Amino acid sequence: GTAVQSLTAAFAAGGAAAVIVVLFVCLIGMVAGSSFGLFFAAQPTGNGTSLQTVVEQLGEDYYATINEIEQTTAHDRVEYLPDGLTAIRWEDVLSVFASDMAAADNGQPVAVLESAQIDRLKEILWLMNPVSYRTYTEDHEEEQTIVDEDGNETTQTVTVIETILEITVRHYTPQEMATALSFNARQDEQLTLLSN
Repeated sequence: GTAVQSLTAAFAAGGAAAVIVVLFVCLIGMVAGSSFGLFFAAQPTGNGTSLQTVVEQLGEDYYATINEIEQTTAHDRVEYLPDGLTAIRWEDVLSVFASDMAAADNGQPVAVLESAQIDRLKEILWLMNPVSYRTYTEDHEEEQTIVDEDGNETTQTVTVIETILEITVRHYTPQEMATALSFNARQDEQLTLLSN
């Protein structure tokens, strides 16, 4: 709803760290009154890592991977497909992750994540936002001016071959993920609750 739109606008404005906290609070608020409220521990328990810390680290790793593709693949220019956007829709990823965890009888607390939960959140992040790339060449004609030893200029048309690095960042919706992950009725119900 409007909370998600406000959060998306805040992400675009660059307040990512603050928005992650707000997003988490909003997600807790959305489910606190439901039977799903048990899923989000009000107080961190155990020795895990906070959800905020995990989200920040996974986001850094994700963008580092895209940056590494750019740095290690020879190219003249980069194109991002399908729409030029690489931003992670964390509200969608966390909704799918929370619903995925709802498969357990009583849900699992996620204010603090244990190693297996972190691995699962990372897996869902990459399943929802896969990155692939390829390079291809395009040639086009360009006029070049050549000056000889006597200072005489001549213009000639040359064919320039340009290497394009095409990076595709796909963003699957929560509903597409529910199908891909074969969510059961309980998980579908929780996803519907979190996606509204």
